[in-house]
Amino acid sequence: MQPNAFLSTLRCWTRTTTLVSQHLPTMLEQRRLTQVVVGGGPSGLTVANRLSEDPATNVLLLEAGPADNNEPWIQIPFFAGQGVGSSLDWNLQTVPQTFLDGRTRALPQGRVLGGGTVLNAML
Repeated sequence: MQPNAFLSTLRCWTRTTTLVSQHLPTMLEQRRLTQVVVGGGPSGLTVANRLSEDPATNVLLLEAGPADNNEPWIQIPFFAGQGVGSSLDWNLQTVPQTFLDGRTRALPQGRVLGGGTVLNAML
């Protein structure tokens, strides 16, 4: 499978969560899945892509977040970093830091197909 076709398939797959929830029990029952990859960040996508090169392998990629909708802050490098704190970020915070006068810091982590690379303009 071509990488672009693979990503297109993943985008469609994540947008149809109803379809997945309807068919996943059947796929598991019939043992049609041979591999499950958890996490659609750069590593998970790479592993799923490599595994899917074998025609005898059926791969399911699970990602907690949605696929992006081609938002400008993802597509245009000038807007890099604008996704931090958005719906595609887990919005994690540190505990209050003593040497920052008790303030917390953001820990940007992508909750989207592509993971943190979407937030930091690497995808």
